[in-house]
Amino acid sequence: MSSWTLATNNLLAPYTPTFVANGALGITGDWLGIGKGDCHLADLFTRSSDPADTVRARLPAFHALDIHNGLHWLGGLDRNTSLVRGYRQELDLRAATLTTRYRWHDGDRRIDIAIDLFVCRHEPGLAVQRLTLTPHFSGPLRLSALTDERRGDLLRDQLAAEPLRATAPNRADLGWTLLCSPAQRDTTVAIATLLQLAGPFEALEHSFVDTCGSSGVQLTFHAQADATYTLTRYVAVGRLDAADALGQARRAGEIGYAGLHAAHAAAWEQLWEGAIEIEGDDHAQRVVRAAQYAVLSSLRAGSRWSVSPMGLSSRGYGGHIFWDADIWIYPAVLLTHPELAQSCVEYRCDRLEGARAKARQYGYAGAMFPWESDDLGVETTPSWAPCGQYEQHITACVAIAAWQWWQATGDLVWLRERGWPLLRDCANFWASRVTPQPDPERLDPQQVYHIRDVQAADEYAIHVDDNAWTNASAARCLQLAARAAALIGETAPPLWEHVAERMYLPFDPERRITLEYEGYTDAIIKQADVVLLTYPLESPLPADVAANNARYYATRVDADHGPAMTYAIHAILAAAAGDRALLSEYLRRSYEPNLRPPFLSFSETPDQDYCTFVTGAGGLLQALLFGCCGARLTDEGLAFPHPPTLPSGWTRLRVRLRCRGSTYQVVVTPKGREVQAIPPAA
Repeated sequence: MSSWTLATNNLLAPYTPTFVANGALGITGDWLGIGKGDCHLADLFTRSSDPADTVRARLPAFHALDIHNGLHWLGGLDRNTSLVRGYRQELDLRAATLTTRYRWHDGDRRIDIAIDLFVCRHEPGLAVQRLTLTPHFSGPLRLSALTDERRGDLLRDQLAAEPLRATAPNRADLGWTLLCSPAQRDTTVAIATLLQLAGPFEALEHSFVDTCGSSGVQLTFHAQADATYTLTRYVAVGRLDAADALGQARRAGEIGYAGLHAAHAAAWEQLWEGAIEIEGDDHAQRVVRAAQYAVLSSLRAGSRWSVSPMGLSSRGYGGHIFWDADIWIYPAVLLTHPELAQSCVEYRCDRLEGARAKARQYGYAGAMFPWESDDLGVETTPSWAPCGQYEQHITACVAIAAWQWWQATGDLVWLRERGWPLLRDCANFWASRVTPQPDPERLDPQQVYHIRDVQAADEYAIHVDDNAWTNASAARCLQLAARAAALIGETAPPLWEHVAERMYLPFDPERRITLEYEGYTDAIIKQADVVLLTYPLESPLPADVAANNARYYATRVDADHGPAMTYAIHAILAAAAGDRALLSEYLRRSYEPNLRPPFLSFSETPDQDYCTFVTGAGGLLQALLFGCCGARLTDEGLAFPHPPTLPSGWTRLRVRLRCRGSTYQVVVTPKGREVQAIPPAA
């Protein structure tokens, strides 16, 4: 099987659905391909059952299909059926297209069915679905193509249907438009559908259905044995009026399936210029392809929207934006696809006012970013979860990501106009958040600074003082804001550097390890915390302390219940140490226990099937770029301060990195690393 293709032929094997998306619009697949999965716009939210919370809205299922063979409906089958034969569902990663093919063998009613589905990469709000069926009997058939509002969260505003139009011999078009709105949002979404029919339809009758929360078309016709019939559906989705949405769907129909798919595949081919290529381990190559696909499908250039932990595969975690975006996913595309990464950082800049409001709410200065953020940029953590109040390191994560954008671009205009207000306000928050205390061990009467009563990055630890990652990342935020001020000619308050230099970090002098928090006593940890000081923070720890931290905390991880990305950090640290055996072990543990068949989807933890965990995919990709390749972002741009290291069995790793207007090909082999500048295209 090609490394670009993931597929299943076995209905009885474990099955986790995949998704197709373009960073703005996403559709979750289903095993029969008949539209039983959810549909989402990345930035459309609605009220949840918790008054403090919103969730990403589920759109009406605009891709629902069903077929009646004269005896039964196809949609009534379950996966244990013996009536589906020759089954194959295939995800073409290269062209981001999901294809489902099988024969429905219901007595003497045999029908070959093929369903293709993609979300146009070159058009943010356009999805295309094609049903091709070949009955091997003559007789009546019914087709149902609906927009199923029962599977969405939106409230209907208006519905309008278009009459059947004959466009050519054996061809006809039908169209309809649904306008709907989410609760607690002043916005309207249009879903316009154009159906194109092709084939020798005889005695064709159609009716427009608007009943029981579904709207659409039912077709009845007399099928000829062994003839082929095609129904192609073009769906335009967005904040448009009805006429504009239907016009977009009609224009798509004029281009046709082949033309749209060619343009879509070409857009994906441009993204895959940043593909990570592995030789020597075919399985790892497929896993990395699947990881890149999940990340790229969930981001869009120019959208000014970030990425949630589950991307556009579902509305897991409400579709909210967490630190997952800033620390785990964004760095994985910053050097491979900077145009996608920029949307993440602009999302934060655009919602600075929401962070300022949260800081005021808690009595602090500056900006305190929400732990969970939605379209409005306000705190949307459910009221039962303490992390909304206590997991405050998110504010440092946002600042670090903003600084990395400047490192990757060197854009001082952006830093002055967009980055500086964010960095300044994050620093002011931390300067107001710390608690000063005299340090009796210092010879001078200087103070040290504590951050008390937080939830750690290791979320098992709550109401702790001086969490290592919180304190170290807060200190780095203060330092970065001071650097930004110097670069653009602003004056930084002296307090920023003063607090950063004297931020307290708990330390065990006997074992020479950084303690996760004051009073930490060898507890099991949920996920990476102290090791983040070495990467991505690059804190100036003594070499033996950094090595001790890596060894010790690798033994404290909750390997059965913790999220996927922790071992990616340990892989990066092992690679930097040149330890090939440990790199191989940790890299495998960063994905293998969390993969779910048949599409190599990342589950959040090894013990459940919560997919697709794009955060874990981002961690794996970082392990390759910053671990195996040894790359780092510095204030001077791209650098390679660490040795290249390949896992056992790998013979070659190739990546394309882009930084400050230049493009580089990086090739790592067992013999070493070659970095070659790629001349710009003529």
